[in-house]
Amino acid sequence: VKFYSNGKVFYEGKKFVKNEGVYTAQINVKTVALIQDKIREINFFDLDSIYDARISDLPSVILEVNMNKKKHKVIDRYKGPNELREFEKFIDNIILKIESGILGDSWKQFNE
Repeated sequence: VKFYSNGKVFYEGKKFVKNEGVYTAQINVKTVALIQDKIREINFFDLDSIYDARISDLPSVILEVNMNKKKHKVIDRYKGPNELREFEKFIDNIILKIESGILGDSWKQFNE
């Protein structure tokens, strides 16, 4: 999922997801501000780039943030800090609200 500062959201579903393909939605700027506040609150740019283990079949969460001319990518496969896990749940919750139409538009299939 990609969130933009203007409220535009793009989602690309690949394998084992409810919606396969590319979808778009629009959220309000208040929600964008909440996401940005949460990024600052957890000091996202100070997190390690990878939280991993030598176990091959663990699911991964990959978060990349480009904000205020800063860019940072975090791969969370194993034992990421609690604040990172809470942020992942926060983003998942926003995605669920988009899917249900609670936050502005629900997903619309995007045809390139």
